[in-house]
Amino acid sequence: MEERGFLPLRANDADDLCNLPELGEDTILVNLRTRFMRCQIYTYAGSILVAINPFRFLPIYNPRYVQLYAGRRLGELEPHIFAVADAAYHSMLRERSHQCLVITGESGSGKTQSTNFLIHHLTALSQRGYTSGVERTILGAGPVLEAFGNAKTAYNNNSSRFGKFIQVNYWDNGTVRGNYHVFYYLLAGMSEDEKAALHLSHPSAYTYLTHKERHGHPNVNGQDTAEMNLGAGDSEELKHDYERLKLAMEMVGFLPETCKQIFTIISAILSLGNISFRLKSVREEAVEVDGPEAITIVSKLLKVEESMLYEALTSRKAVAVDERLILPLRLAEVR
Repeated sequence: MEERGFLPLRANDADDLCNLPELGEDTILVNLRTRFMRCQIYTYAGSILVAINPFRFLPIYNPRYVQLYAGRRLGELEPHIFAVADAAYHSMLRERSHQCLVITGESGSGKTQSTNFLIHHLTALSQRGYTSGVERTILGAGPVLEAFGNAKTAYNNNSSRFGKFIQVNYWDNGTVRGNYHVFYYLLAGMSEDEKAALHLSHPSAYTYLTHKERHGHPNVNGQDTAEMNLGAGDSEELKHDYERLKLAMEMVGFLPETCKQIFTIISAILSLGNISFRLKSVREEAVEVDGPEAITIVSKLLKVEESMLYEALTSRKAVAVDERLILPLRLAEVR
């Protein structure tokens, strides 16, 4: 009767499976197939998002879609993985509580790519100047993990042979916190002699770890970030994590000298964040280093001449015809 036009066609295409008039395996599969044939690869099942891998790129992940789903309630627009990411992000800010997104599926269903899309949207929402590069850092670890942890199977040419856990920490204002565990491993786990050799101090001595002095973001209850992340209760755990890190590096083939070089570079990065700048005078835009302590430490750790490091931090080179110019950097460029 419906096909002959005597009755209106029942909607067999619902963007939420919970809204199907009859809920069963057949109706669910037909609904998913109908939507998939129209390149609608996402369908809700309540607060769950069902994604069908199209095995090709669809133009639904550009900045316009990021803006489209920003701040919208789940279900307000067409189902999309950005909507799930946005709902989790704003629930975190609104409720001041942790959020968890679980991605599961058969081999080849697109879990890795879905993870990348989630990270893309979450970092886009939190990018307010400071977090530029966070997405690149997180996603950049993917090829390394895949090279050692993925394999070709009968069903999938790039099958992950491991579980993946990604934790992203945020400040109260919704920007991503960029403090990495390894900094705290070294500061809490190294002996006093080891720290002295690398010119390491307490976490509160580093701008990159206290964060608020450099970027002006408030911390939780005004508490010092370094103190918050390295409390007395965490110290022993971080020491254990440091030993685990050294053991893991040894197991995958890092020589002791290589490990020392890596830790030296990490220490130099911490001190590099403590280098501050000021205008040479009110009449010119050129800058100079404000205090020599940090730059002296960095030059010793990296084994470069302090004058060369100073020049690299305060100026840039340019080529004009056959002439090489050294141009001073402005204050906004060195921060």
